[in-house]
Amino acid sequence: MLRGLHRNGVIERPTNPWLALFLAPVVSIIGNVAGLVILGSLPTLKGAGGFATELIALFLPITILIWVWRRGVERGDIASLGLEPFRGLFRFARGFAIGFSMFSVVVGGLRLLGMMELDPSPMATTGLSAIGALVIVLGGWIVQATTEEIVARGWLMSTIAARANVPLAIVGSSLLFALLHVLNANVSILAMINIMLVGLFLAVYSIAEGGIWGVAGLHTAWNFAQANVFGLEVSGNAVRVGTLWDLQEAGPGVMTGDLFGPEAGLVASLVIGVALMAATVRLRRVIAAADQLR
Repeated sequence: MLRGLHRNGVIERPTNPWLALFLAPVVSIIGNVAGLVILGSLPTLKGAGGFATELIALFLPITILIWVWRRGVERGDIASLGLEPFRGLFRFARGFAIGFSMFSVVVGGLRLLGMMELDPSPMATTGLSAIGALVIVLGGWIVQATTEEIVARGWLMSTIAARANVPLAIVGSSLLFALLHVLNANVSILAMINIMLVGLFLAVYSIAEGGIWGVAGLHTAWNFAQANVFGLEVSGNAVRVGTLWDLQEAGPGVMTGDLFGPEAGLVASLVIGVALMAATVRLRRVIAAADQLR
């Protein structure tokens, strides 16, 4: 069944799917607690450096725990997590470009509808003077986004696929991805639906590509663009450490996402839905090409 994910890795003893669904949030919580302990032992940093350090400290322990479980308990290798080094940097960069373009389309659509405008009272450094902060913060977003992809698309999806089937792995990992955001500030039903759609899109994209480098780049770019290029909320969280433009929503929440951010609005639903269809078409082509080689 793992071959259905188009990965070259091996998992000798994959975890029971129900146990995996339970472990994913538990490991995330344990990793976050470990990160808080680490942060408590470090000197307090402010601004971009402090934010990047916080992201790295809170999420890197989760990646380490997942790898310990995959290697020590399941006896799997790094490729089974979708992190095979072949063309990894290229795939990450391509995914980054796609993610940045997708979110830019969301913002552009809202702008055309008259529902996005410049904030007259920005609460963060803006323009070219924020470039240094953006470079620093980008490192934190890379760790945060890649960790979430390792948990959902790298580990959980491959584990469920190995013991059950690929469709269940796609739905299960996407559902978990949505539930991990359910306690975020200002969350709404539409926000949860969109995050579930994003999870489905990222799952299909990663299967078509045969790994998670691309979705890690895509996820990174989406968060980075949202927070530090356009100055908007990221899944309900305001990031005030520097941005090229500081924008604000100016329309009905069902369209703009309101305080959760544009990813909770119908414009984002449309963009994500189109991306999901495109990824599905690509996956079908990959499957057809693989079948012809058999």
